[in-house]
Amino acid sequence: MAYEGHLGRPARSHDSGANARTGRKLAQEDTWSPFRFPDTASARYGLGPVSQKLALGKIAIIGLGGTGSYVLDLVSKTAVREIHLFDDDQFLNHNVFRAPGVPDEGSISDFPTKVDYFSRVYGRMHGGIVAHGVRVGSDNIGQLEGFDFVFVCVDKGSARRAIAEGLHRLRVPFIDTGIGVGREGDELDGCARVTFVSAGAPWAVAEQFVPFGDDEEEDEADVYNKGIQIADLNALNATLAVLRWKRFVTFYRDGRHEVNSAFMVEGNLLSNRTENGED
Repeated sequence: MAYEGHLGRPARSHDSGANARTGRKLAQEDTWSPFRFPDTASARYGLGPVSQKLALGKIAIIGLGGTGSYVLDLVSKTAVREIHLFDDDQFLNHNVFRAPGVPDEGSISDFPTKVDYFSRVYGRMHGGIVAHGVRVGSDNIGQLEGFDFVFVCVDKGSARRAIAEGLHRLRVPFIDTGIGVGREGDELDGCARVTFVSAGAPWAVAEQFVPFGDDEEEDEADVYNKGIQIADLNALNATLAVLRWKRFVTFYRDGRHEVNSAFMVEGNLLSNRTENGED
């Protein structure tokens, strides 16, 4: 656009209809890039060297519900070579109301799995998306060995524990996400949580901040088990998770190295905890 301005303005001084923009999409020429078309956004702001920090080999998103689908939306705009999606659930009507974008009716009429639906949608932009229509647990967590990073976006405590224990054993860094929304009279209150566990972190980090109990094992007042999903909180939860990941790979500056962040709806508060317990 800058070059068109330099060339086009003098031409338009003679012919107001002159336009150097062809409207053509350019083929992707960068051999390192997974994108279907050139990343002109990074080039526009001179962010190429910084954006390259995100060009990891492969990451995974476990759970493609509200939060997981928004994580995919954000990560698909980065130069990660492979994005592996793990979920065995179908993409149903209620999922439409807590996922990014708007599907056409034909794309969900046959109730595809979430990973198939989202891999088709985001595969139009990113060439390295791999769908796995399976539920990750202790029996198959070994599939994640060698991954550079994992986002865990599941809503059952026992599944969280099996995944977290496996990733910790495999020394794969990961972020666990969670939202909790409950009714307070005729209003809603809740929170969004992001917990980061590095490859070398003590297991106590996960034990302290990640809720591992299931509904029948938890106190009825536990905010994580209300089951209400709101798109804006899902999107915020995903954004906090991706921001933490980007700080981890030094795309963004990070001087505090927090391991847990919790956003509280009432009061619009965001609290952070480091590994040694500092706020």
